[in-house]
Amino acid sequence: MRFNDGTRFLLGKDCGSKMYGADFNGVHRTFEVQRSRQRRLRRYFSAREQLPALLADLRALLSDPIHETYVVFKSDLRRRFPQLFHELTEIARRADSVLYVEDRTRDYAAEQRRDDRHRKEEEDFANLTQTQRKKLRERGLEPKRESRFLYQTNRRQIGVLSGGQFLKSTSIPKDVISDCVVRLSGIHSEMSARKTDNMRTEQIQAVLNLAKGLMNRIEEQLDAIESIIQFFGTRNLEIVAAWASANPQCQGSYKPEGGGVTGRFDGTGGENVSIEKPPNYMLIRPSSMALFKSILVE
Repeated sequence: MRFNDGTRFLLGKDCGSKMYGADFNGVHRTFEVQRSRQRRLRRYFSAREQLPALLADLRALLSDPIHETYVVFKSDLRRRFPQLFHELTEIARRADSVLYVEDRTRDYAAEQRRDDRHRKEEEDFANLTQTQRKKLRERGLEPKRESRFLYQTNRRQIGVLSGGQFLKSTSIPKDVISDCVVRLSGIHSEMSARKTDNMRTEQIQAVLNLAKGLMNRIEEQLDAIESIIQFFGTRNLEIVAAWASANPQCQGSYKPEGGGVTGRFDGTGGENVSIEKPPNYMLIRPSSMALFKSILVE
């Protein structure tokens, strides 16, 4: 507690409220509101300062030939392996990305249960009177044995698909990133022109959230580009080839070969069709991206 003459002494919030009417909770709330605003302002000013360097790096990234390579490769994969591409895309869209095949095997246990049931029906039928049996025959209810084989379908897991991001992505990364760059540039122009004194804390946070959302979209597109490298990992190619060869929907036999995939399937006249990872396929992410994202995180 501080008096007009400058003297001070410690006073608890409960006694301060009872004896002097001090609103400690109100003071605390005001302090927390101002502290929260200052935290957001620091992030806001840091983001404004870092945006020009980020925008320059992103524009340079847009000129990287990897974008064209990505589009051409994805088109080639779809054209050369249409069924494989379709089936893998469906797998990639599932949350677990598990590659499994369905095995159809004879169900001996079900056949035994059926035969036991038929045997019991025949015994019951034999114990009926001749008149009862005649009536059942007239109604077509006389027990009849079945000899057909019964089958069951079981799912067998082959592995988990890696690098499926580019398969399930429906966007062209360069187009999405370009749009994000335009919007980030607009945010920077607005931040440079607007005075924060006239902005509510919620408005400051909204600008930061918008920038964060755009950065997440850019990251998703870069992940799709990089996922091709993961797809062509040696172990992943082995898993994909084994799964595709055992999956009737992929319509052929496949094997990992020469760092890529080779397949022989219906519609090729028995000829092998191959595809490999594009040569020198590498994406270098600007360091300014990580720095800018760290600013946006609370």
